[in-house]
Amino acid sequence: MEAVLNLLRPESLAHIFLYVLFFLGLVLLFVIPEKNETPQYLVFAMLFMVIVAFLRTRAAPGSFPVPGSENNGFFTFLLHIAIAIAPLLAGTMARKQGRKGGAAIPVGILTAFVGGVFALLSFTFIPMMYGRM
Repeated sequence: MEAVLNLLRPESLAHIFLYVLFFLGLVLLFVIPEKNETPQYLVFAMLFMVIVAFLRTRAAPGSFPVPGSENNGFFTFLLHIAIAIAPLLAGTMARKQGRKGGAAIPVGILTAFVGGVFALLSFTFIPMMYGRM
């Protein structure tokens, strides 16, 4: 159990951003009204991309099986941009149904903003984002 908790402990600013994005994505998933499958699938995809980004940061250098997965690689760039765009699309695509649907737009915009800041910082300040805290 202690080994699992050690793996989940945030060690860099990128990990903190990924945790915040994951929990904002969960909140967005819960505020999207029922019968909105496409926005829900977009949020599921965003959560999956956040998990892949976290695993990519935890892998030893050169051991992640995708080319371009280093901190400034093309795969990482696409992953971070998709993490920023998916919640914005999901939040704005959700149809308002009842009192629950109105919160999807602001939560989607907030999640997209945090994702955009993460994407911008992760490519402009690589040592700050991925260095040990």
